[in-house]
Amino acid sequence: MPARAPISEEDILEVAKLHDKHASAQSVLKYKFLDLSGLGFLGMGVVGMLRNVRVLLLHTNHISRVDNIGSLVNLEVLNLSTNKIDMLPDARVFANLPRLVVLELNSNRLKHQGTVQGLQGCVRLRYLSLYWNAVTKIQNYRCRKAQQLQQR
Repeated sequence: MPARAPISEEDILEVAKLHDKHASAQSVLKYKFLDLSGLGFLGMGVVGMLRNVRVLLLHTNHISRVDNIGSLVNLEVLNLSTNKIDMLPDARVFANLPRLVVLELNSNRLKHQGTVQGLQGCVRLRYLSLYWNAVTKIQNYRCRKAQQLQQR
């Protein structure tokens, strides 16, 4: 899929109408599940307006920054695999996601421990997947990350 602009309200509505021809801008704001995978988005755009979303699938896009997620207080599952993310936001952003239990970041560009420090803000995280990122090649990385997450 060729790259396109960051996610807009129109994009979200367009995807919603594929599943529900009566979808409106107001009804989309109430969605609990949204799959915007494989659509070639360059950024997360307006996803922050989806305050009711619990499952957000954004894998296989061209997203390089994880932004606009701090207001997704009901988010439980976030899949950002197969993007171009090279740095995660700081712990304060993840602390605003009190229900996040699953985070998938496979096949991105996370290279060193500093790129994933913000994960310490994930207070309820139970499943973290970082496969096919250079950061996982650091010796004893998984053990250290598991200890850090348990110490919260």
